[in-house]
Amino acid sequence: MTSGIRLTRYVDQRLGVLRYVASNTIPPEIFNRLVAEDEQRRKEARMAQKNGAVAERNAAIEAARAEGFAFGAAEERKRFAAITTSDEAKDRPSQAMAFALDTDLSAEKVAALLAKAPKEASADTGYQTIAQRAAAQKEIGGSATAMQFLGSDGAANARQTWDAAMKKAKLK
Repeated sequence: MTSGIRLTRYVDQRLGVLRYVASNTIPPEIFNRLVAEDEQRRKEARMAQKNGAVAERNAAIEAARAEGFAFGAAEERKRFAAITTSDEAKDRPSQAMAFALDTDLSAEKVAALLAKAPKEASADTGYQTIAQRAAAQKEIGGSATAMQFLGSDGAANARQTWDAAMKKAKLK
């Protein structure tokens, strides 16, 4: 009688790896090596399945984080806009800005606090707004008195000044 084990291979559809059915027509050392190889393949298949599941889970977590971040950012922008554009904030802009940027209070709570706060005094910075400067310029629609600093012939004086500047810059 020959010593040996006969090995029949078949595919395990569940794991996608080869399985072996042994009989006594193949030497034991070959059988043992083939069984070890099969065990290694099955172990690798299980790891691949596990790694695939882990990768899917990690991707889902990252997608949820990104969605949550986007939602939070949108809500914070809405809160900021609600605070800074409220009726209470119109007379208290710096207080409203401080509440919007430095706290996590809701827009309703901030509006209630601002309503109780004193109105801010208008600080004169000494600078004119664009509208104030435009009102003073005759060519933009300001009064004739705004042109008095140019002299009786404001346009001629302006042209002379411009020509002198161009000559000095050696562009004319």
